[in-house]
Amino acid sequence: MRTLSFLAIAAVVVLFGQNTYAQSFMYEAIQDRLSAEQTTEIGEAQGYADKAQKSTEKAEAIEKEYAKLKGTGKKSKDKKYEKKIWEAKKHNIDAEVKYAKAYTAATTVYSAFLNEAAFYLDSDKEEALRLDSEAMELMGNADNNLSKIKKDAGDKKDLGKMSSSKLSSELASSHKLMEDALEKQFRALELYTKQADKKKYDENDRRAWDEAQTINTIEGYQDYIANFSRGKYVAEARERMGKLKEAPVVDEPDDNVNHPVANAKGYVFKVQIAASRKPLSHERLAEIYPQVDKIERQFIGGKYKYRIGSYPSYKQAAAERDKVVSTASGAFVVVFDKNNKQIKVSDDMKK
Repeated sequence: MRTLSFLAIAAVVVLFGQNTYAQSFMYEAIQDRLSAEQTTEIGEAQGYADKAQKSTEKAEAIEKEYAKLKGTGKKSKDKKYEKKIWEAKKHNIDAEVKYAKAYTAATTVYSAFLNEAAFYLDSDKEEALRLDSEAMELMGNADNNLSKIKKDAGDKKDLGKMSSSKLSSELASSHKLMEDALEKQFRALELYTKQADKKKYDENDRRAWDEAQTINTIEGYQDYIANFSRGKYVAEARERMGKLKEAPVVDEPDDNVNHPVANAKGYVFKVQIAASRKPLSHERLAEIYPQVDKIERQFIGGKYKYRIGSYPSYKQAAAERDKVVSTASGAFVVVFDKNNKQIKVSDDMKK
């Protein structure tokens, strides 16, 4: 997406005391969504601006011709300068009239587009319409200002008496109102073009939140907040983290179906089916081992470790490992001593 600065919202070059404006009237990010008629109207707006530029160039040529009379400090020469360049003033006013037609054509198209456009977020729709309303008000103010300038200009005699610097300032003020109007509409259109991204963000946010709730650990909620700092459920995630911190964290529930069955030496053998730095979703665990409710989870050494079963012998655990290896290719047997501390599986244990 091109930025507003990229679209040349208000590029201004001053030549001989007269403002020359460059403006792109097409907001390219929605160009393919405009109707053929709307596209034509934006093209006509650009055409009016091109004609305005030609009028400005005529004015500049006249101003340049009599520039030596300007700024001498002598009132007589200053008066003569103002009379000589009456036609330049006329061209400058004519240029602004053409610019007004350009901005009116463009803002009318974008106003209609914004009022008919479908937004994902109602709040963005409201903001876009607010910006559009302000834009159209600015256009009305610009039109009033320009009407007053045209009225004051009158005929050749009136133009000869008019201060060129004052006229230039008034025309520039009128033009600025129109630039500001289009800039507001471009901001509204930018809101519109971001709707698809915002919808996708919300969908991903919802999925991540569902996963965090399924895991229901402090680490899981921390991961959610890290990945979706602007997510809808951040406050709730922090609240749940607080509740988990208040109570002792039990990695393996007391009512877990895998009740420890130790042998005479106090060893308990289990099958580790997966390990991950981030919590695995319920869906992913189901792919590895369909009986998800029988999977034990521990967070050890910076990793979530998932295990099944509880056997008094290595041979029994190995048999279970062989059953699940088709879905849990990396499965292996682990052993815990009577203090529930994981120890190395020795050759004697395998006999």
